[in-house]
Amino acid sequence: VQTCALPIWAMLDREGAEGPADVAIVGDEDVVAAQVRALADAGVTEFVASCFGSREERDRTRSVLRSLL
Repeated sequence: VQTCALPIWAMLDREGAEGPADVAIVGDEDVVAAQVRALADAGVTEFVASCFGSREERDRTRSVLRSLL
């Protein structure tokens, strides 16, 4: 188990984000998959997802993310 050394607000500040909306990936399965792939193409090697929405939406999000492993 790996823990984060910085609190979320410090990470957002470090990246120049004003809030979570600046770093959120939101959309249907195709949009989410494309945005995560774009991060990988840009060289991102670690990605942490926090799923939200209804149970069905969270399940769909996890399914998309698992398909990208």
